[in-house]
Parts: sequence; C-alpha cells; structure tokens
Amino acid sequence: MRSAMGISTNGATKSKRFNLRATPKQENLIRVAAKRRGLGVTDFIIESACEKAEQTLSDQAHFVLNQA
Repeated sequence: MRSAMGISTNGATKSKRFNLRATPKQENLIRVAAKRRGLGVTDFIIESACEKAEQTLSDQAHFVLNQA
C-alpha cells in the first residue's frame, strides 16, 4: 500500500503498538465499517488514522497569500 505522501507500507514489519479505548458504540461502528471494506479492524484503524494524519499534515502545508 502506498499513501498519499508516498510512504510505502508493503512488506514493512509492524513492530509498534497502539493501545486504544473505545465505547461499545464506537467499537461496533469501526467493526461494521472494517467488515464492509473487507479489512480487519487493525488494518482499518491504521489505514483510517494514516489518511487523517496525511490530510492534517497536508492542510498545514498550504499557504494563503493576501491580495495586495
């Protein structure tokens, strides 16, 4: 898989761990969405979080110029 920022994750060793807490409603939402995408919960959460992180970083890289 290649992200929008060009970070390849194919074949990369997954050695880092996140511990998350969720409400039952959040857990169900994530499980249903992961299943609909044909992904496991872990892959769905990592993919979703990485997309959001890339969007956040990309948004900070845009500059707005004032009209003179």
